[in-house]
Amino acid sequence: MYTTLCWSRFVRFNYAVLFPALILLGLLHAKKLDEKERFFYGVATLFSLLDFFATLLLTNLVLYASLPYLLVGAVAALLPVSKAANTLPDGKAKTPVAAAALILIAFMFFRNAYLIRPLAGDVFSIFQLHGIVKAGPAAGVITEYMGAYIQNESVKEWEQYVPDGSNIYIVGPSTDTLGYLYKNTGVSAPSLVPTPDYNDSLFTYWEMNPDKYPDIVIVSCWYGALNVEEDSWIMNWIKNDFSYSSSVDGKYWRYYFR
Repeated sequence: MYTTLCWSRFVRFNYAVLFPALILLGLLHAKKLDEKERFFYGVATLFSLLDFFATLLLTNLVLYASLPYLLVGAVAALLPVSKAANTLPDGKAKTPVAAAALILIAFMFFRNAYLIRPLAGDVFSIFQLHGIVKAGPAAGVITEYMGAYIQNESVKEWEQYVPDGSNIYIVGPSTDTLGYLYKNTGVSAPSLVPTPDYNDSLFTYWEMNPDKYPDIVIVSCWYGALNVEEDSWIMNWIKNDFSYSSSVDGKYWRYYFR
């Protein structure tokens, strides 16, 4: 509850800190399952653990952001936990198990009713709903003021600077991939993950798909100040292949034209 109200940095994933504990509790009571139940439980738990470790090894998600991938294992753990609770005398099992379940349900309901996933920033509460997206793929979404404002202004800029049919590539430390849907444009990115890595594998992708090579590279900025390091690999490529003299600064994007 404290993290939901006060600890904004990791609050998006705070519910998932329960998953490792549930999985461990399930392992401790797995011996109470019969053969068929044990098979189902073992497969689900193994799948969940492999999913979690693959996420850590093969993606750029950090540990706390990878915990939700243990969901299947946490759900499977309820089977041996409930079985263990049922083997206890009624007086010892029903009250604490029921109380714990009600507390967990109440917390999850409160968390999902109180928090929103905004269009800018990490998390906000429902009391910070001050904007609405008026155009684009997110039209009608009610969110915090800045996220809605950025979406509305970006759609206007795309109309002004990005011709239909152009191949576009969006660059940023945390990419707003909604931009690929603002107009009828081609997607030059090999992946639409919001936190992409930039390296020369892009060249291999474009060699294999020459029709995907970007006509316009759109870089995240804040009123002319780039949100990407000037000496980074991606910016060096942009400077070599695109013309700075023909670039245009918008409010939250800089547009480089080939």
